[in-house]
Amino acid sequence: MRKLLLNLLMLTLALHPTAAQPTPHHYPKSAIFYNKNGYGVGNAKGAAFYRIMTRDAKGRKMFREYTLDGRLCAEKHYVSINRKDDRRTVLTGVARTFHRSGRVESIMRYKGGKAHGRAVSFYPSGMVGMKLNYNNGLLNGTTYTYNESGKLEYTTVWRNGSKVSEQRGGHDKYISQQTHTDSFCEEYRKDEPFIMAQAQAVASGMDQQKPVARSGERELPSHKTIADVARSETPVADNGNVSPSGFEREKTESERLAETVRYPEPGIAEPPAHETPATVPPVADIQSKPTTKKGARAQLKRGKVTDAAAVGAATAARIATTQVPKPVRQEAEKPAKPSHPAIPRAKGEFSFAALYQLLAGGENRTNELTFFDSLAASHGLTLSQTIKGHGAQKELAYNHNMYYDDESGKDIVSGENPRQMGFFGVGMGNRFTIQRINLYTSSADEMTHLAEDALAQGFTVLGGGDFRDMDGNFVLQHPAHNKAGDPYAVIVIFTHVDGAYAGLYHVQLEAK
Repeated sequence: MRKLLLNLLMLTLALHPTAAQPTPHHYPKSAIFYNKNGYGVGNAKGAAFYRIMTRDAKGRKMFREYTLDGRLCAEKHYVSINRKDDRRTVLTGVARTFHRSGRVESIMRYKGGKAHGRAVSFYPSGMVGMKLNYNNGLLNGTTYTYNESGKLEYTTVWRNGSKVSEQRGGHDKYISQQTHTDSFCEEYRKDEPFIMAQAQAVASGMDQQKPVARSGERELPSHKTIADVARSETPVADNGNVSPSGFEREKTESERLAETVRYPEPGIAEPPAHETPATVPPVADIQSKPTTKKGARAQLKRGKVTDAAAVGAATAARIATTQVPKPVRQEAEKPAKPSHPAIPRAKGEFSFAALYQLLAGGENRTNELTFFDSLAASHGLTLSQTIKGHGAQKELAYNHNMYYDDESGKDIVSGENPRQMGFFGVGMGNRFTIQRINLYTSSADEMTHLAEDALAQGFTVLGGGDFRDMDGNFVLQHPAHNKAGDPYAVIVIFTHVDGAYAGLYHVQLEAK
């Protein structure tokens, strides 16, 4: 009896929160470590999370991702895992991510590495945020957007990545009239209480040291090999921590640029001062011009350029090589020959060609978040903030000397030559699908070049006329691609109004 009481006392002391002392976390031998950009590292030093391979109750391959303190942040089924670059990991089946509390953050189905089938996002409170459907990586079907109170705000119909229609309210077809529940959501939230309990244990200091396998699941043995189908590499034995030398390689320009993007800490309203990477064209080369109506027309009259801007950004190289059919131009739509001296192109200007190809066709609208980081960094925009929308909708905004203030709902200029590039769309996990691109610039020349480049690709001024006579307020569309549902239908809206958008030129590209 005394021995039993002694054992109980020792167990109580071990589990009591006040008795817990900070100790190094012990990671499973089979842990695979990745840094914040998804690149493999040899151990916990420099890692942002680690991954444990296992199988579900039906024997299907899956892995779980944990923060370094042992909190579950994702679990996903897969075809192949890439230890060096997680972007080359091929997912299939169901993938889930979790909030810090352990509540389910998102559920998404994959097929052959692309989102395919239903997807749902949840607010931290557990309420549904958005319900979507994908087909081969593109939004397709009906999307439902809820507010945090559970009210259905919008019903949107998508076809192959293009928005067809949108209405307020609506009826959620996924909710059963008999049970008044969504069986898809219910199925993949059954274990939520268990995961929340684990998250609470980690938060209270009761580190479990090693993730515990659930009933019917097993961790893969250390000798298990994984064929990296994505890169056709020789299978690497899963024999514990891999030597750091196994991951050493020269970073691409896109990867280096992505790592320069900084995100403000929670609670910091204004981003810190901008620091331009040494190899990124300095934003200062784009000279700021007066942005009030007075004198703006004279700037627009300075010159006309008809040659399309070069798609020079290293991060746009993949998109630039994608075969996006160029709109067929009629002879009558050819722009007039230049009648004004050309305005010199500044380094680091926004490229209409690259941004248009992100939206046109739909194939390039969905990318990893790091892709947008590197694209923005190639323009010298290395400060980022996320502007929340409804449900899973949000805008990834990349700034230089400006930011969006959530409380006032206004754009705030914090220095010279303010610029911003924003991507509005739907985010699920670490993937983001854009519907709209917002550009802000203080340079009338840059705005002019964007308009000229669009005209050179066959766009025309809605209603006719010369955009230089319109004080920065006009709309461009393509005569052959202007119908809703056309994957190549992109409308370009230029706005320049004193008192709006901090007085900057605002250019919006939106898929119809």
